[in-house]
Amino acid sequence: MSFNLNQIIKKSEPNQYKKRIKLLKNEKGFDTSNIEEVVEEVSKNIFREKCKALVIYGEPQSGKTETMIALTAKLLDEGKKHILLLVTDNVKLRDQNLGIFAKSRINPTPQDNLDFLREVKENNLNITKVPFIIFCKKNASELRKLINDTKLAELDDLIIIDDEADYATPNSKVNKKDNSNEAKELRSVINGLIKNIMNRNGIWIGVTATPGRLDLNNTYANETNRWVYLPPHSKYYGQYHFFPANYRKEHKKAFDYHVTFLGESGDDPSYIKKAVYKFLVTVAKKNIERIKNNISEKNYSMIVHTSTGKEGHKEDFRIVNDHIFKHLKEETEKHPKVLEEIYNTAQTKFNDSKLSEEIVKYVWDNKQQYRPVIMNSDKDMKSQNFDAGTDPQTPFTIIFGGNIISRGLTFHGLISMFFSRDSKHKLDSGTYIQRARMFGNREEIFKDFELTIPSKLYNDWWQVFKEHRESLATVNNFDHPLWFSSKRTKTTQPSSIDKANVVEQSGEIYFEKFKLTDEIKNLYLSGIKENKLKMIKKLHSILGENIFLKPFYEEIINDPDAQDDENIYVQNIRSIDKDKFKIPGEIRRSRGGHIDGHNTGSEYWLAMFMSEETNEARLFYRSYFNRKIISHIRTNN
Repeated sequence: MSFNLNQIIKKSEPNQYKKRIKLLKNEKGFDTSNIEEVVEEVSKNIFREKCKALVIYGEPQSGKTETMIALTAKLLDEGKKHILLLVTDNVKLRDQNLGIFAKSRINPTPQDNLDFLREVKENNLNITKVPFIIFCKKNASELRKLINDTKLAELDDLIIIDDEADYATPNSKVNKKDNSNEAKELRSVINGLIKNIMNRNGIWIGVTATPGRLDLNNTYANETNRWVYLPPHSKYYGQYHFFPANYRKEHKKAFDYHVTFLGESGDDPSYIKKAVYKFLVTVAKKNIERIKNNISEKNYSMIVHTSTGKEGHKEDFRIVNDHIFKHLKEETEKHPKVLEEIYNTAQTKFNDSKLSEEIVKYVWDNKQQYRPVIMNSDKDMKSQNFDAGTDPQTPFTIIFGGNIISRGLTFHGLISMFFSRDSKHKLDSGTYIQRARMFGNREEIFKDFELTIPSKLYNDWWQVFKEHRESLATVNNFDHPLWFSSKRTKTTQPSSIDKANVVEQSGEIYFEKFKLTDEIKNLYLSGIKENKLKMIKKLHSILGENIFLKPFYEEIINDPDAQDDENIYVQNIRSIDKDKFKIPGEIRRSRGGHIDGHNTGSEYWLAMFMSEETNEARLFYRSYFNRKIISHIRTNN
């Protein structure tokens, strides 16, 4: 038989995406429905709707990397040959993501930017003819080299997938103009370099858990109506678990995990020592149970997070070492006192003397299995010790660090977090949402998780997530997403907000229009005087979550005090037709003020306006919470 080269290497049908989904389902046992929904929606927006800039948004630690792998495979199958993946300016994050991508066997094999540049130079590579997947940090020097030493900015089919897209990418000079006669648009360094790489035909896909900054900044004129939500996987534990909605009224009763509140400041060394004792006791108990069930022991970690900089991290390390582990490891004369503290902590926690003795024995036998990891500088991030923090190699791993560990990193085996200080400034929503490193696949350890934190900081942090839920509920349900903030919180840094195109409102919220049927009208009117909560529940079931948005509905029904009719104010139905401030076709007023001021003491206020001309209506809502609302009026520049 003759050798037929054309028959051997004939082009096969692209199927990388299907193969990846099949592998995740069959070999890893994943439910891939959420990934498939996202990939198909993004693909539709890019190829059918011709969208040039959009955002994929989801929960922190919710499996974005697997989604990016599947999306990359889909893009390759659809004929896109050149893909650049951007990560935050952190070599470990880049290598962490690159390693996961490389193990997926995606073709072409992903490279970091340095290897790609070397190949281009040494082989005189024509990148227009060769497919590639490049990983690069959002670092000005490295991005400039990519532009200067390759023809990357000349490609007409480049797709940029920007992980942690709200970090460094938005234009922090959006409100500044060149002083020259041309009034040239100014761009911050990273924003400008990415814009250069995109050229005219590039496509930018931002991926983040905190998309507010990208909207308010109008980053690359991204289309909010094309944003795609990535639902978390079935084993995900996130904001609803760690910051439950019913905390405001039920306080500690709302928790299904362990929370210890500190005073205004947790600087007293006794606080961190107590938190470490609880960590040791929890780990010991879990591994004792595993041993009894003939299961291999697991390694766990604790994060000690301080806001006092590098010196604060060193001091925390010194306290833990000098007061606990030094005595255990060196068997000093004080080690019995340390073991007694462990016993007492176990007794308080489990009230089982036999178990407490077993816990003391386990800690003693494994006293050399303590590993401290300091993460407070770029130098630390490059060390091998860093890997022992993200993927612990000993049962007792304690990580000391601050802001540098608060974005993008996944901490496997994380079972405890300690915060020593509250914040004197407003909490930036993006920063504190990303700081929740305890989110993720915590199915096996959620109920054992220990959070030690100043009560004021937790209250502010809870408020951040409450506003975050409410803000995300408005994405794709409104003409423009609404971003909420309050006295102690802010959506993002003011320098990133495109102030010329942002509208600020009071705390009054309006929902989507709907047809006003007799059933809805009669139901609403029946709740003006009594059975208000019952009316609200039935109204929500009729209107649905797209009109009466879930976070605001749950704000009412999850409050035990809402059972009292006096705690809800329902305003009568009014016509908008003859209102001199009405917005044509909108069933709302340009000046707001849809809900009357009153002194009833109610925490939840509802109003309904209607148009007799169209027989449509709109629901308005305000709560005890004095919200500040900002929204970006979209432009296409």
